[in-house]
Amino acid sequence: MTATTSHATTTAAPRWEYALCAQTDPDLFFPEGGAKISNAVQQAKQVCGRCPIRRACLSWALETRQPAGIWGGMSEKERRVLLGVRLSQTEVCMEHQEWIEKQIAAGVSQQKIADRLGVAKASLYRALIRFEEERVENAMRAA
Repeated sequence: MTATTSHATTTAAPRWEYALCAQTDPDLFFPEGGAKISNAVQQAKQVCGRCPIRRACLSWALETRQPAGIWGGMSEKERRVLLGVRLSQTEVCMEHQEWIEKQIAAGVSQQKIADRLGVAKASLYRALIRFEEERVENAMRAA
């Protein structure tokens, strides 16, 4: 997969041209809510299980804390458990502000964003309020 988030990294990005996901529908690795999500996750993990760069992909996803999707055969929730990271749902949103704002700008619904992050829509809403409060504070400081 080639979506990224801007966290400092010491791990080189995997050689994506060798990734099996590069030859597969990317929507499979970023399933949206509903009854189909479990099946899509299992299919994506099967692709990852055969992928020659699975370990490099997972290492990169863990280090860069990818906010959504199946990377290296693991979901975001599974990666958080592996890292021992226990965040509140609002904190999850706060950590992914840039990604969330890009999704909002692209017209993605709040429910879809919340589903992709594995958080409640109310938690996303609280984070969006905080984002706006930060913008106002920064504008007031700059004035």
